Amino acid sequence: MSVVELTHRTYRAKTEADRKRREIFIEELLQAVSIYPLTLEVARLAGRIHGEQMGKGTAIDFPDLALHLGFVVATLNLCHFQAIPGLSVVSL
Repeated sequence: MSVVELTHRTYRAKTEADRKRREIFIEELLQAVSIYPLTLEVARLAGRIHGEQMGKGTAIDFPDLALHLGFVVATLNLCHFQAIPGLSVVSL
């Protein structure tokens, strides 16, 4: 999950109290986890993956950095990410 996605969800909160709670959670999370930069190589990988999947009629979120770094994606939507060649996925 990217900081963009986290921030986006914060501003979709239905109440000011929910927005504030989400902001606090994000700040605490960002202090506890490693942040990886978006590089040109990762951006190109994201574009390739998204383009290939959209060409097959599948709209997916970008697992670009996870694939690039060899990380595993943990998700509730297993079939959504299993379509990406080389991506390791586990169900939550």
